[in-house]
Amino acid sequence: MRTLRLAGLTFVVAACGPLPTMPDGGVECSGNGHLHGDTCHCDRGYASPAGDPKSCVPTGGSGGGTAAAGGSAMGGGAGGGATGGGAAGGTSSGPESVTLTATMEQGQYATTHGGGEVWRYGARSGAFVVDLESYTEYGGPAAPGSYTLRAEDSSYASCAFCLVLRRGSERYMPVFAAGKTVTFSAMGKRAGERFTGTVNQALEFREVTINTQTFATTDVPNGKRLSVAGFTFDVALQPPECGGHGHLHGSTCHCDPGYRLDPTNPRNCVPQ
Repeated sequence: MRTLRLAGLTFVVAACGPLPTMPDGGVECSGNGHLHGDTCHCDRGYASPAGDPKSCVPTGGSGGGTAAAGGSAMGGGAGGGATGGGAAGGTSSGPESVTLTATMEQGQYATTHGGGEVWRYGARSGAFVVDLESYTEYGGPAAPGSYTLRAEDSSYASCAFCLVLRRGSERYMPVFAAGKTVTFSAMGKRAGERFTGTVNQALEFREVTINTQTFATTDVPNGKRLSVAGFTFDVALQPPECGGHGHLHGSTCHCDPGYRLDPTNPRNCVPQ
């Protein structure tokens, strides 16, 4: 059963919880934060505009930044960091060209309720948030090697290699094209070990909506398109938040179904 979807990376790069929606059908805090009462607590790099405390918008432009020392160069080689990146404009005649440049990279390894394994990578690149996940339960690799993208990887409900780009309230997933590959160089499982890989070819992405309950992925009619250059990711794994079975709200875990708060540690979840 797929339960750990876009909820585990509650770092500075991701909102708390899986794309929560508002009663009017909109995305909570524009997908870049979470509500406390009637006011958003925005992710780093986002803020509520004047007069709209329930939205979060980028505080900077769409250009890239400078990757942290030792970070991966998304769109280049591994290690050493990179400068620049971000969106390159695009026209009505074709997809918008994007080169990803990683900042604030973080990664985690966890196990799922079904006994599978999942590796997660998250980063910012200018106005974009990158969410990358690899699930053994859905056919993803359990050890370093080459993986060929499948049609199933174009939907968040069925992907083994799940790659979602977020920009404000927009969501993008790859368009399936035969022969696209990912090389996994390191797939550590302990804190401090590496999760490293390369998306070997450019990918086209289309704008989608993702159902927060079923994860069904639907193309946005006349939605935007992105052409994203191949990139490398390389990150040291962090200890899984809430033991990999929930996510933090403040200093206390909200545990997944089948798990409860650890009575000795409110930042951990244990089986019921």
